[in-house]
Amino acid sequence: MRFTRDTANRSAPWLGLYITNTMKIYYLQYQSEPSPESKDSDRIGGAFINCWIKAGSLDAAKDLAQNSIRNNNWIILSLEESYVVDSDYYRENKESLEYYEQAITDGEVYVYHSWPNQPQEDGIVH
Repeated sequence: MRFTRDTANRSAPWLGLYITNTMKIYYLQYQSEPSPESKDSDRIGGAFINCWIKAGSLDAAKDLAQNSIRNNNWIILSLEESYVVDSDYYRENKESLEYYEQAITDGEVYVYHSWPNQPQEDGIVH
C-alpha cells in the first residue's frame, strides 16, 4: 500500500496502519572551515553554518545537512546546536522565520556566517 501526501494524515486501523505527518523542521548550527579544495580557502577562515532542514528525525536532518556541507567543500569542525523549531519559535525574529518558512517549501536552507582567513581575537588563524 502506498500513501501519498493527500493520505499522509489518514489512518487505516483495520490494517494496523496509523499514519501521521512526522516531518519537522530542525535547526542545526555547525562550525566549519573551507576544505583545501574550496575556492574560498585562501580568503575565508571559517564559518558558522545555520541549517533549517525538513526531516523525519534529528539523525536524518544531520545526515542531510552534513552531506550538503561536505559537498560544498567545507569541513565540519563541530555541531554547535540542534533542535526542532516551529513558527512560534521565531515570533520575534522575522529573518529566521523567513528561513524556517523557506525550509518548509524547499526542504533545506543553509546560511553561512563566515569570517576572513586572518588572526582572530584569540590569536589563532582560522
